[in-house]
Amino acid sequence: MKKAIYRTIAEELHTAISNGDLKPGDRVWSVREIEERYNVSHITALRVFRELAAEEIIVRHDGSGYFVAPPEAKSRNNVLFCAFRPLVSYNEYDNFGNRIISGIMLRCVQCGFALHIPPSAVSLSGRVPTVAEVERMAAEIAAFKKPGGVIFDMRYSDEMLEKYLLPACGSTPAVLLGRMSELPVKTVSPPIPECGNEAALLALKTNAEQFIICPVVGTADQQLLVRSFQKKLLVSGIDPAKIIHVQEKYSTSDIAANIKLVRKIADCISRKNKTFLFSLNDFLGRRLCTELLAREFHPGKDFALLTYGGFELTHNESPRLTCISINPETMGSKAAEALIENSDTDQRKYYTDYRIELNDTF
Repeated sequence: MKKAIYRTIAEELHTAISNGDLKPGDRVWSVREIEERYNVSHITALRVFRELAAEEIIVRHDGSGYFVAPPEAKSRNNVLFCAFRPLVSYNEYDNFGNRIISGIMLRCVQCGFALHIPPSAVSLSGRVPTVAEVERMAAEIAAFKKPGGVIFDMRYSDEMLEKYLLPACGSTPAVLLGRMSELPVKTVSPPIPECGNEAALLALKTNAEQFIICPVVGTADQQLLVRSFQKKLLVSGIDPAKIIHVQEKYSTSDIAANIKLVRKIADCISRKNKTFLFSLNDFLGRRLCTELLAREFHPGKDFALLTYGGFELTHNESPRLTCISINPETMGSKAAEALIENSDTDQRKYYTDYRIELNDTF
């Protein structure tokens, strides 16, 4: 039986790679070059590349073409390892995380990859994993046979990543979702400084006489968000004394402490001066709005409220909260794409889209 032409071309290209004519990282012929060199159709040329990519002889770099695969890429499986899991029962906040996983799964299906979520994965419940949970996760990653990549979510601190998780990954590429990091890991997040600048521009348009940022946060990306917001206000001529940063943490699980914090912030607001509130947590933003309405403050007149995240709970009650909204499906899809299509590039930072939704609290 006569050998298919696409197979003949694939074998010739494979021979060039095996002989060292093309080395790891070298760009191989383009689809058009295959068409012209062998006088074949576009479909046949594409099949050549799909055949070699399936055998992990070449890899595709999105927007750049096909390249000879590095040695370590040939031992990876078409499986992404997800270090967090969705909730079976969830509220509006947790649904944001579940939608991230939906985005990851959709991209995996489109690219012929599977998604592995181990039993030890911590659910997306808004809390930080314990050291014991992180150690179990590191052991799971180390025991898994050559995944195509590992996905971590924002709740894993840099210390956890550096001490336990990245060493367990070894040469396997990893991506961190939802925040930035200076560690040797790919990150997928909104452009944080840009978000902070736009939030400040929005605050200035309200003609507020005082600005409250709440609550205090520990992650590097949210600290950067606060700095960008404050810097823009200051260079615009706002008196530093009019910018208040509430130095207390907010926990979704400590209801009594949350009520105390909300009341403390509400006590800072006066009907004499319009206040702009920038909440870095949608739960806190919703509680603040409820408290201010109970005290008969009026959104738009006495205060303006902006939250960061845009989880569904910003919209499911009245008044709807104005928010910096991040699309979770896009974030998940971008994370999977960073590992599947760009696993061998030097690109470290990937940015997702965001939008400011002007709702009832402006």
